[in-house]
Amino acid sequence: MYTPLNPQKREIRICHVTQDRSKGIPHCTLELVSLDASPAYAALSYVWGDETVHEDIVVNGQRKSVTYNLSRALREFENYGPHIVWIDALCINQADDVEKSHQVAIMGDIYRSAEIVKIWLGEIPSGIDNWDRIGASDIICELAEGRCLEGVKALRMSHNKYISLAGESLRLFRSIVDPEWFERA
Repeated sequence: MYTPLNPQKREIRICHVTQDRSKGIPHCTLELVSLDASPAYAALSYVWGDETVHEDIVVNGQRKSVTYNLSRALREFENYGPHIVWIDALCINQADDVEKSHQVAIMGDIYRSAEIVKIWLGEIPSGIDNWDRIGASDIICELAEGRCLEGVKALRMSHNKYISLAGESLRLFRSIVDPEWFERA
C-alpha cells in the first residue's frame, strides 16, 4: 500500500479522495510528491478519537480500517466533491517508525505548504440546530480573523443586555468545539 518516501527529496504522500456513492465508502489514492515542487493540497487536522471504533475505507484499492472520526470527516468532505488532502493517519505509514519520525519532523512544513488546513472537530452534538451551528461558525471565523475578542469587549462596554448575547455565543461555541482537538500535543 505504501511506496517508500525519499527524505532527501522531502517527499510526502497526498490522498486523492473520492466517494463510491453506491457503497458510501470513501476511496483514496495515494500519490508521492515533493514539498519542494509546491503540490496543491489541503491538510486535515482532526482528533483521531476513540481508536477502538473503526470504519473501513478503500486506499489504493485495498480496504483499510480507520478511526470513526477520520471516516466521518472524509464522508463530510464528500459534499465538496473530489479533493486532494494530506492526512497524517493515511499519508504516513504508521507501521514504519523511521518514516513516522521523519514525517513528524517536517509536519510544520506540510501544514504550512497546504493551500488550506481543514479542521474536523467531530460531528455536531445532538440538540444543536442549524442556527446554532451558523452562530458557532461565525465565532470561529471571527477568532481566526482576530476580531472576536474586540467584539466581546465592545459588547461589554455597551449595554448589559448585550452581555447575555456574548454569553450565548460562547455557549454555542463551546457546544460545537471538541475540546479534545485543543488538548492534543
